[in-house]
Amino acid sequence: MAWKEFWSTVPHVDVVSRRRTRIEIIFYFFAVVFFIYIFRLAYLQLFRGDQLLKKSEANFLRQGYCPPLRGRVLDCNGRVLAANRVVYDLMWQGAGKSKLDAKAKEEIDVVSSMLSQPPDLELIKNAERRRRQVVLGMDVPFSELSKLVERTSEFPHVRVANHAVRFYPNKDLASHILGYISRTNECGVAEGKSGLEKAFQDKLMGQAGMFRRVVTAKGEQLEEYVENKAKMGDDLVLEIDLDIQKEEEKFFEVGQSGAVIVMDPENGAIKALTSYPRFDPNRFLLPISGDEWKRDFIECSPFMNRAVAAAYPPASIFKLVTFAAGLELGIIDRETPIECQGFVSVGGRKVYCMRRWGHGKLSAKQMLAYSCNIGCYEIAKRISIDQLAEYSRRFGFGRITGSILGERPGLVPSSSWKLKMYGEQWWRGETLSVSIGQSYLLATPLQVIRAISSIFTGYLVKPRLLKGEEESYEPLAIALETREFLQEAMLEVATRGTARRFGGLTDFKVYAKTGTAQTISKARGLKLERKHREHGLCATHFQYKNEKPLAMVVLFEHTGTSVPAQAATENFLRRYGSLNRN
Repeated sequence: MAWKEFWSTVPHVDVVSRRRTRIEIIFYFFAVVFFIYIFRLAYLQLFRGDQLLKKSEANFLRQGYCPPLRGRVLDCNGRVLAANRVVYDLMWQGAGKSKLDAKAKEEIDVVSSMLSQPPDLELIKNAERRRRQVVLGMDVPFSELSKLVERTSEFPHVRVANHAVRFYPNKDLASHILGYISRTNECGVAEGKSGLEKAFQDKLMGQAGMFRRVVTAKGEQLEEYVENKAKMGDDLVLEIDLDIQKEEEKFFEVGQSGAVIVMDPENGAIKALTSYPRFDPNRFLLPISGDEWKRDFIECSPFMNRAVAAAYPPASIFKLVTFAAGLELGIIDRETPIECQGFVSVGGRKVYCMRRWGHGKLSAKQMLAYSCNIGCYEIAKRISIDQLAEYSRRFGFGRITGSILGERPGLVPSSSWKLKMYGEQWWRGETLSVSIGQSYLLATPLQVIRAISSIFTGYLVKPRLLKGEEESYEPLAIALETREFLQEAMLEVATRGTARRFGGLTDFKVYAKTGTAQTISKARGLKLERKHREHGLCATHFQYKNEKPLAMVVLFEHTGTSVPAQAATENFLRRYGSLNRN
């Protein structure tokens, strides 16, 4: 009995084991919770620390961007073509009140009377409740702004904010060169949409800065500091001469269309380039209504740069290429006269000269001077279209010039091209049309001025718009004797031929070639409405006194004749001598 009583007083092994088990469970539970807590802290700190820090800072920090100043665009003499100007906006600073009091309403009434368009009252009420800023008026005139500044103490809610916007002081002058920009994005950076603004977006746009504001929970500003300063974009200095550009832009009137280029034939520096109709880049800095867009930017196609992105038949200017091919291949010579009866017979049909009753016997030089078609026809009867296409490409037709402005390559037809495009063989009669610059042949005014320049320099030069832009030269595969003949013929054009009006200019030596791009018969064309008439061209190489020579191409659309292009060129040359040039 004594043993049983003793054993009953000793704890049972199962009870001890259960207690140990409970202790272990509690230990492991707290251990797991501890490690989960440590793991969570490590995860939040190591993997989500930056994200959580930003969320924390968002409670008391407000981040904003400092828009950069866009780089300027200057002409060759440092005169401004595109820059920046400061504009002033009126802002409403909310005070955190649930509704507008009488004083605030009085402020709104005074400001509204000064603005062309009254501010949105609902936006002001919302800004008042949230302690936010809202725009009352944009680009407020300085005269109106001065009245408010004088009464600053009376208007505690009104603030004046300033920022820079793109500004084109000459409005639509050189608009196709400069292009235009979009309105700024959230970082205050504008994007170039055309012209140099687009081509050199990265160089011009600069780098936006950043600032931070420390605010209370109610949105009250405590402190502001700049993290990164905005960096202004780089300037562009052009070869464009503002004086020449201004004179060039006088060529066209409302309702006309065309293009003009003035270029240094020796180094390719473009001194002026105009396409008409033009547009004012300043207009794109503000909203444009649908009606305005249709009226001003759709119906008259002002965005098309007709100097580089539109291709036309080069007309009689191309006869220089045809005669060059004829001389180089020995088909004609400089002295042997050619009889012009007013037509030639090809394939049983008559192909007429521009002067249907004929010119009589003319030398090769005279045929170019009087723009007689028969000489070109005689060459075309003895040359293949592929040979003529080869000489066209030697003069730079059918391929881009290398300009930084977007350009079209034009078109030089060949037998393989026609077979590929139309599945037809090339006909001899079509070569006659190409020989006088018609048919499928297309060229941009920029290609024409490059070809004219090569006759005097002996090389094809890359047209350049920027100062310091890399120069590029390609030898013209034409004999010196042939180039001299073409020069003599162009001098004859300007003194006795189709452009003899230039012969009366004093202090000038002018070489010229005119052309009329006849897409329909001339007899019918003058009877049809303007949009169906032919284009008129005038290409010149001129030198004033002892100055450097310049090349010039003038294109007038739908004039039916080259006379307006000649008249515009003559007027420009008469004013050229008085320009202030360095």
